[in-house]
Amino acid sequence: AMLVLSVLLAGCTISPPEGGEAPDIQSITAQHALTQFSSCTDFESYVKDTAIQAMTAQIELDRKWMLEDLRNTDGDDWVIFEDGVETSGGFASADADVDADADMLGGAESAPADGSYTQTNTQEQGVDEADFIKTNGSHIFIASGMDMIVASVLANGQLEEVGRIAVGGRPDEMFLYKDKVVVFSTLGRNEVPETLWLAQSGAYESEPWYADEGIPVMEGDFMADAMYCEPGFYCGGGGYTQVAAIDVSNPASPSVVRAVTYAGSYVSSRMVDGSVRAVLSSPIPALQVPTWVDWYDDSLKSASAAERRANAKFNALIEENTDYINGVDLEDILPKKLDSKGDGTAEAIATCADILGPVTPAGLGLLSVVSLDLD
Repeated sequence: AMLVLSVLLAGCTISPPEGGEAPDIQSITAQHALTQFSSCTDFESYVKDTAIQAMTAQIELDRKWMLEDLRNTDGDDWVIFEDGVETSGGFASADADVDADADMLGGAESAPADGSYTQTNTQEQGVDEADFIKTNGSHIFIASGMDMIVASVLANGQLEEVGRIAVGGRPDEMFLYKDKVVVFSTLGRNEVPETLWLAQSGAYESEPWYADEGIPVMEGDFMADAMYCEPGFYCGGGGYTQVAAIDVSNPASPSVVRAVTYAGSYVSSRMVDGSVRAVLSSPIPALQVPTWVDWYDDSLKSASAAERRANAKFNALIEENTDYINGVDLEDILPKKLDSKGDGTAEAIATCADILGPVTPAGLGLLSVVSLDLD
């Protein structure tokens, strides 16, 4: 990629402005590598510097839009237009409610006489991919609704439910290995212990700024979840992942052997010879800060006065946000996990020494690769 970029830059020419010289364009290089942090202090500084850079860039973009609006007016005759409200119907659900009851699963073709059975699709031989349905030839395991269902394949090819277990959250995908099933489930903030919650930003007021504008708070809205999501109320979204190992040696009575819950969303997973690797994505909401300011005042009589006031407000916000970000505790930055085999104490998914960062910051958040040996 660097070679292609170098070739493209070398082939570009920039015409000088009329009556002037061509601008001095510095060459661009990008180094793609992950480096290990030498200490927690090093990691904390890296994350906070990245947050400050992203915050400043967004504020400057918001400032640019504001200034363009003000400067497109004629003289001192200016009008501040009220912004329209952008609403969203949300994403269409991709979840399929699969039911393994006998009346729903009947009518299947007879099983092959040689005992062979169809596997779910994989891209690489020997590398299994998680799916919402798995089979060992005699039983079919299905992630459905809030449960994992076990169905038996009868001699006539019909299916019959023989077992069912609520695994916690909403099962998405799973692996089958020998007599164990690993299920990845999505949970909402209200479905996990408070000790596992991602620390929320203290840079916002107790109520979203847009609540004062009459804008409805939508279900699944990040800030609404952060401020109003309490235990006992489903707030939509997800953000937490449970990895549960289930013993299915007795298909009629599956049981959870171990469950680890992570503060992060499930991305993808693979399994090789009973070793599972899963990727989780954890945001850092504690470092989320506002980037827009309410600069309008009835006393403003001109666009130039409005521009001065807005600039002062944006500058103050950058300073305020910078102070806030620098004051966030490391404990609120690192996402946590909770192991059913532990003592009930949530601990960081990874220590600082286990975290690597790109040489060129690529945004806020952590990708965790977690492992589980089913043997």
